[in-house]
Amino acid sequence: MKVHPLIFLFIITVNSFAQKNSHEQNNSNTPFHVKIKALQSGEISSFSLCFKDSIKIKQSIGEKIDDRDADRHKSGFIWAEQLKAISASSICEITDNYTLLIVEDKFKQLRALTVSPEGVPIESILIYDNLLYLSKDWYEYEARRYSPTRLYHYNPKIHEFTYSTIFKIREPQYEEVLIDLNDHEDETTNKQRIKVNEEGFFTEPIYEHINSRKIDFDVFTLKSPFFEKISGHPIDHKSDGNKDNLHKIYLDRDQSMELLSNHPVTHDIIIKIIPKTKGEIDVLQRYTNGLIVNGDGDYCELEDLIFMSNWETLDMKNDLVSIKKYSNDEKKITPEISVKDLKKKIKTECGVYHLSLTDYINRKEDISSLVQPREVILKVNFTNAESNITTTEFIVFVIANGC
Repeated sequence: MKVHPLIFLFIITVNSFAQKNSHEQNNSNTPFHVKIKALQSGEISSFSLCFKDSIKIKQSIGEKIDDRDADRHKSGFIWAEQLKAISASSICEITDNYTLLIVEDKFKQLRALTVSPEGVPIESILIYDNLLYLSKDWYEYEARRYSPTRLYHYNPKIHEFTYSTIFKIREPQYEEVLIDLNDHEDETTNKQRIKVNEEGFFTEPIYEHINSRKIDFDVFTLKSPFFEKISGHPIDHKSDGNKDNLHKIYLDRDQSMELLSNHPVTHDIIIKIIPKTKGEIDVLQRYTNGLIVNGDGDYCELEDLIFMSNWETLDMKNDLVSIKKYSNDEKKITPEISVKDLKKKIKTECGVYHLSLTDYINRKEDISSLVQPREVILKVNFTNAESNITTTEFIVFVIANGC
């Protein structure tokens, strides 16, 4: 069979590129810092670590997960060939003295690893793992992770990892139901922190026990470290007209920023939902935006210009849910109202002072600058396993506006 010359040339070119790309990824002679820069720039998609030196494993606080890791690596070291290839997303931080990576080993554990600019491994620590013991009468589950939706959290501003240790016991016939709901560790009861010092060593491990505030409902209890920060205004309860309960939690400005910010260094807001009887739980979330004019110490909201997002179902793991952080693009809305009608409405409902604060709005596109988040709403449905009756509660986080 004859092959057209152009097709033959194309095949040779593709093969040459694939071989060259593979060579660049795995060539041990290429300096480590050069390969890291190639990852960042997108020149290569990944490369395998090929250190000549073994990697020292450091235990953070010492738990069963660390004990198991020590049994797997009795020498106290791990070798590069036991680690999967890294990509650009593996890079946490680059300093003059070290590069901080997140690497996955053959057991699907995640490790933080520091490497010198010359490509010499400094130290590694275990930041994510799961451990399950099975027996006839109970299941013992342990884990190390940051939150139900994020496996780890690193803040480059303070060079610190944050994660939680989890310990649970389940009955085999009710795999997702804890035998003891109150005394088991999870992301709402503890935080562990460990820093990376200037030389790339993991230091200052700290364990924090959290006595999370609880909010009781008829069929379940909510528990979260975030509730500890809520003070000043009590939870307001009223019916929304459909016999569904509405509970408002009023936040100050700092709490509002924490709830809304989706910057990588901000922490997740994790809520534990503890059912009082056996049943199924699902949680949905939406947010509302309002058209708000902020003044000097006060603000005016146009009541009939409120924009609601669609309900989104949140992932639940072991009765835990993380509130979704919304991006600026999701919050950006241009209302269907003309500039003339808007200013007339502001003058009527807010007054001349607030109208003067909108002098810069001359085009319809400018109106979006007045749109601000006003509420984050959780809808919690609990369906009783025996009666099959569903109870719905709405938890509304009211966002602070004004100064």
